[in-house]
Amino acid sequence: MRVAGVLQRHGASSSGGLLGRGVAAALEWKQCGASELCGACGGQQQRRPFSTDGPFRYIKPKFVERKKHFNEVLIFGDRRKLLDTAQDVLNDRGREFPRAFWEILAKRCIQSLHLFNALELAIIARAFDAHSVVLKRPDLDIYGSIASSVLQLQGRHPGVANVVLADVLSRRLPVYKLSLLQDILRKLGRQAADSMWELSASHAVRLLQILTEAAVQDPALCSRIGGKLLAQLRNNPSPHEAAPLMHPEELGNAAAAFAGQNQRNLELLRELELHTRGTVAAPLVLESLAKLGIDVLPDEPPDLPLEQQAFLGEQRGQQS
Repeated sequence: MRVAGVLQRHGASSSGGLLGRGVAAALEWKQCGASELCGACGGQQQRRPFSTDGPFRYIKPKFVERKKHFNEVLIFGDRRKLLDTAQDVLNDRGREFPRAFWEILAKRCIQSLHLFNALELAIIARAFDAHSVVLKRPDLDIYGSIASSVLQLQGRHPGVANVVLADVLSRRLPVYKLSLLQDILRKLGRQAADSMWELSASHAVRLLQILTEAAVQDPALCSRIGGKLLAQLRNNPSPHEAAPLMHPEELGNAAAAFAGQNQRNLELLRELELHTRGTVAAPLVLESLAKLGIDVLPDEPPDLPLEQQAFLGEQRGQQS
C-alpha cells in the first residue's frame, strides 16, 4: 500500500519511465523511518516476542532426587521384608490384621518360596497358624505351597524347624492331602534323627506323636528318641540345662506314641510307668503297656542290709 501511494505521488503517465520511477519509489520507501511506519500503523509500534519464558523464569527450581524404597512396601517386598513382617506378626499375636494384609502376604510368600530355607519356612507357617488364617482361594494355599517346598529342600534342616513344620502342616493340611503329609513327615523324621542334639525331649516326643497320628513308622527315630528320653528320666537335668522335667501328661503321650510305633523298649517303658504312677497319665501308660503285651511288675522290695558279725570279745562283753 505504501509503494502504491509513492507511485501515485510521482505519477505514472508514461510506461517508458516506469522502471526508473519504481526504483526511486523503492529508495524513498527505504528512507522512511520508524516514526513514519508507526504513524502508518495507527501510532502503535508492534514488537515480535523473541522468548518463550513466562513470568516465573527468574525462579530457579531445586530438583531433589527422592529415594523410592519399593522393597519396604509389602506388595513389592523382598525376602527380608517378608521375614520381618512374619516375625512382627508372631510377636503381636493379639492384634487382628485385615484380610487384605494376609492375602498380600500369602501371595508374596508363595511367589518367593524358592528363596526360603527350612527355618524361614517354619517362621512363615507359624505366623499364619498363630492367627488361624484360612484363605479359601486356590492360588493362596499357603500351607500346601509350603508343603511342596519342604519336599524340594536340600541339606540338613534345623531341629526346631522340623518340629514346627510337622506340627503346623499336620493340623493345617486337608485330609485329601494325607499322602503328601506322610511324605513330608518321613522326610522331617529322617532330618530330626540326624539333629537330635538340637531338640529337647519334649519336642522329640511331640514329633514322634505327630508321626504316630499320621500312621508313619520310623524305627530309627523311635530308638533315638527313646534313648534321649531314657537318659533324661534317669538323670535329673543339671541347673545349667535348658530342658526342664517333662510333665506327666507328656510322659503319657510318649508311652502312647511308642506303643503306636510298636517300640518295645522295656527299660524306657518301665521308667515311664514309675514316673507316672499316681498321676493322671498313669491309665494311659498302662493302656500302652497292655497294647504292647507287657505285664507290669510289682515293685521289688528294697535289699535289707546284712548283719555285721561282731568280734568274740565284743560278744562276751555284751553278754556279761
